[in-house]
Amino acid sequence: MLQSTLAIFFIASWAKTDARENPAGCGNEGNARSAAEHQMNRQKNRRNAPTAEQIDKIKLNAMLQPGADQTRWRSDRGAEIVGYVASVHAGPVESCNCYAKRLDQRDTYIHLVLNPDEASNKRRHVIVEVTPRWRVIAAHRGNDWTNSTLQSTLVGKWVQVRGWLFFDIEDAKAAENSHPINRYGGRATAWELHPVTDLLIVSDPRVNPIPAILDYVGQVILVPVHIVGGILQGKASDQATPKPLQTASPTPTSHAGVEQN
Repeated sequence: MLQSTLAIFFIASWAKTDARENPAGCGNEGNARSAAEHQMNRQKNRRNAPTAEQIDKIKLNAMLQPGADQTRWRSDRGAEIVGYVASVHAGPVESCNCYAKRLDQRDTYIHLVLNPDEASNKRRHVIVEVTPRWRVIAAHRGNDWTNSTLQSTLVGKWVQVRGWLFFDIEDAKAAENSHPINRYGGRATAWELHPVTDLLIVSDPRVNPIPAILDYVGQVILVPVHIVGGILQGKASDQATPKPLQTASPTPTSHAGVEQN
């Protein structure tokens, strides 16, 4: 009897956590219709962040290298890259989010390029995605990752992004590497960081090989604030109000696994 009660409590607690981290109350597999879609949606909806040991040393320019690249990396590995934000916009209505239409229940697409002068050339874009689950997790950390804040804060800035590698087969036909002869040219590669688990605004890496951290995206004062393995740590103050942070220069050891362009 006790074992049954504990099992029911565990299931109920897990369901509550899952619903809290996805405003749509959508499960990890979303509204998938096939086994392949089930697998893709589970990867898109991962709630755990990659550990330092799971981060592969990948540069943004490696993701931009031409040629068929579906087997270039693995979707069970993470990466941390630095790029210039060309654009930010809400993603489409998708099965991974149970076809939710509200912006907070859809992914946010962040387009990264190697250099600012490539911002208008979509064939040089690498896309990273903030998911509804990680929007909620970021809010628990004291960070505002809403679509509107990401748009107003990130465009025209350099960012350091950490997350899970994911090959989006559904967008491969629009990718230069997968289909170099296509009229869409919507991205350089179908490889993404999806979901994004950490996001920092940094200085121009072309000027400083180890970019200084300029801001924590959408931060609401964290006290104390420090960086451990590239992940923001801290405790939200009771009377937190938005306030820009001073520039801080992390030591190389605080950026384990980071590779610059």
